[in-house]
Amino acid sequence: MQVNQVQRFRYFRFSLLVCVLILFGVISLITLNIQYDELNHHIPTTVLFLNSDPITALLSSEYASANTPFPYLMNSLFLTVTNLEPSLLTLRLINIILGLGFILLFLKFLNRFAPNNLFIVLLFFFYPYFLKTTFAYFMAIYGLVFLLLYLFVLKGKKEFSELKGGVTVSLGVLSQQFLIPVLGYQFIRQFFTFSYHDLKGWLTGLLKFLLPGVPLLIVFLLWDGFTHLNYKKHAVGFEMTSIATMLVSIGMAFLPFAIFKVRNLGWKNATFLLVIAIILTQWFFPVWTNAPQLGHTSGITFNALHKLSLISPYLGFLGKVCFIFMGLFTLLRILNPNNKMYEFRSLALVMAVAFLFNEVSSERHYVSLILVLFLTVSKEVFSRSLKIAWVSYAALVGSVYFYYLNFIYRIA
Repeated sequence: MQVNQVQRFRYFRFSLLVCVLILFGVISLITLNIQYDELNHHIPTTVLFLNSDPITALLSSEYASANTPFPYLMNSLFLTVTNLEPSLLTLRLINIILGLGFILLFLKFLNRFAPNNLFIVLLFFFYPYFLKTTFAYFMAIYGLVFLLLYLFVLKGKKEFSELKGGVTVSLGVLSQQFLIPVLGYQFIRQFFTFSYHDLKGWLTGLLKFLLPGVPLLIVFLLWDGFTHLNYKKHAVGFEMTSIATMLVSIGMAFLPFAIFKVRNLGWKNATFLLVIAIILTQWFFPVWTNAPQLGHTSGITFNALHKLSLISPYLGFLGKVCFIFMGLFTLLRILNPNNKMYEFRSLALVMAVAFLFNEVSSERHYVSLILVLFLTVSKEVFSRSLKIAWVSYAALVGSVYFYYLNFIYRIA
């Protein structure tokens, strides 16, 4: 009887989540408060693919996005087959349906090995940049779907399939170039499976993994990289402010986790992390901006810290130090090799290091890293108080951001 009650409660929580997703979807489709990137980048690029063949669109000076092309190509084909117009309503509806599919897939994936599955799903659902890409026409949701499908292959019940892994990773990078670190991670895995005793098998597996990457290679050759010629300012290069950007982004998502866990940190380690946080805040903290540029960053947390600094520079400085400290603590705790319960640590490490080499970084760029970090802690048994605090915090931040996007934000 008790088992049935627990099961019914889980179904209730899941049904509630689906209801919230549908409610948010209805709101975003009714308000249709268009975002700058939707108007100027994503919709025009979809229309370009709708009216051109893929090669012409890829080489066109009218390609209006810094993203890789697969979502635009896929949606243009869907619109052609269904004879639908590329309206904001239609394109947002596609993303909402895809977001619902992602949530169902995410829950199924976590059910395989994590006891806190719905809790983790709730945290990621309310992450502001998952809400943005699901309830507005942004491209990150496409990359997230393929990242999750790759993890299905990686952690499947059967032996790892190089062909399936190659397909999911290649389509992931073709959907979102911020998944290039996952490609690098799989190359590293392939390297460590090398064996002289089974050289033929190893080469066959490598070939199976590389074969689906042919379209990726074509895009790379046409663009001389993974960003269109119009957007070469999104270059690969190290910028010190990227460290603070990444740590603040992690600190925002994991703030309750860090607050509850930091009590176990010794004062020497705490002092060391605090000194690093102060140095990064004082000399290497990015300037908040709406337009991507070197040494600047955009995002909900940076906007809030900027406004706090205008009210009180001291409180603003303290807030910046706090988020960097919490992000640094969270990242080091997750990557600590002594924490055997944590999965996906090596993938998280590769992604975190790779993201430091994005010269023009933004908080929303880290959504795939945040997903992997949530997965990394998903096997940990959390206290009831931490669960309540974390979900409440995530729901508050996510709901406020969703309200802002749909009812307050206006294109300047």
